[in-house]
Amino acid sequence: MARALRGLTGERPLVATKGGHWRDGDGFPVDGRPQTLRAHCEISLRTLGTGCIDLYQLHYVDPAVPLADSMGALAQLRQEGKIAAIGLSNVTVAQLDEALTVAPVAAVQNRLSYACPGDLPTALACAERNVGYLAYAPFGGPSGPLPAAALAIAGRRGVSAHRVLLAWLRAQSPAITPLAGASKPGSIRDSATPFGLIDRDLEDLRAG
Repeated sequence: MARALRGLTGERPLVATKGGHWRDGDGFPVDGRPQTLRAHCEISLRTLGTGCIDLYQLHYVDPAVPLADSMGALAQLRQEGKIAAIGLSNVTVAQLDEALTVAPVAAVQNRLSYACPGDLPTALACAERNVGYLAYAPFGGPSGPLPAAALAIAGRRGVSAHRVLLAWLRAQSPAITPLAGASKPGSIRDSATPFGLIDRDLEDLRAG
């Protein structure tokens, strides 16, 4: 990533990373202490070869650390110019509101898809608070069949089912930005191509 960023000319993409959660052998510790969030930020800065991370996100709220303490650390990093914006991940609306009492939050990254729509109220709450919502796992997860309704619409409209699922997310709220992973350039181009659902499509998706 650092090499790619150094080789860019013209407009620079937004770079986001997270802190407070990592792989340790077979474990995945969660640590929201200020010193840990600062250490992870410094690691990301060195690894990316940059002086400022555009969006630095608290990966999980640590139940052993007051959220205000974690947010205070992120606010300090922002004040120092090490990060440009604060993000949260895997949070509830109540946790978002608590965080907002400490510092501005630019974005929330939670799991949301047509197949797993349970966090849609959080996405709508983010829109009300002028907070961006980053939907990870927008296709429902790494395995399993695509929803039949999405496949039917894809066949009727001549597009991929993945584009249908991304369009469903965008139709729920202008605050939602789907985070679509890809292993092939063609998949990237497909996901990036705009596609809008018509009323019949939305009705079919609601009917499931």
